[in-house]
Amino acid sequence: MLLGIAILLVIVLGSVHHFGLVLCRHVLPQAEGRNSLVPLGAFILTALLHMIHIAIGAALYQILQEHVFPGGLGTSFTDWVDYTYLSAIAFSTVGFGDLDVTGPMRLVVGAQSMAGFMIITWSATFIYDVSAKQLEKHR
Repeated sequence: MLLGIAILLVIVLGSVHHFGLVLCRHVLPQAEGRNSLVPLGAFILTALLHMIHIAIGAALYQILQEHVFPGGLGTSFTDWVDYTYLSAIAFSTVGFGDLDVTGPMRLVVGAQSMAGFMIITWSATFIYDVSAKQLEKHR
């Protein structure tokens, strides 16, 4: 069951990111008159997308911990800040120095880490592409 949830999480995060970047592509040309702001807009919009991804992960962790696999993340998780912190460090692949995720929940956390790495790379490529196009227009 957790493997299915992990796969679904990767699909959901990838889909949200895809459609978020499509939306960014539609919004950013509106700022073409302010050329220097377009790369900044791309950065801000992708950062907001990443926050959405982290919120999705936090909500999933809280649902799994409290309703599906009680205690699956240990007993140190007491409120939404804890779940958001776990989601943020998993998504950003920073690592777990102060958390100890054990048992099958590691599948979901690992899947979010893999998806986060892919999405961060995808975002960096998107921002680079937007910035390169703006630089090319000014030559």
